[in-house]
Amino acid sequence: MADEVRFLDNPPPVVRKNTERIAGWYLRSPLFLPASNARTFIKIESVGIGRLQDITEKEAKAEGTPHPQFIPSDRYWPTYKDGYAEIWDSINGSGSWASNPYVWRIEFRLSDADAVRSELKNK
Repeated sequence: MADEVRFLDNPPPVVRKNTERIAGWYLRSPLFLPASNARTFIKIESVGIGRLQDITEKEAKAEGTPHPQFIPSDRYWPTYKDGYAEIWDSINGSGSWASNPYVWRIEFRLSDADAVRSELKNK
């Protein structure tokens, strides 16, 4: 049983808090999941700081901003950056885009899980 790996995709009827010390299913933070059991890995490409309004059209699109022509007509924006600004204000409060704060810029990519596992095994 010690080598058995289970995921909580289809949880059993009883899931205990992690404070109990008896056999059973527990809710645990994924922070402590062994890399050998992880399904997704990301690789940090770069980290930096910049002004919010310095975002490019390409970066706004990569953030998941909807294409301008595929949004409801009452919320039209001509560019991805304009859409990103509206979404930013809706999440962070009115005027937060206009204040142009410094933000962390973290670029990452999804990595192939098998490649990461073999890399970790060779260390």
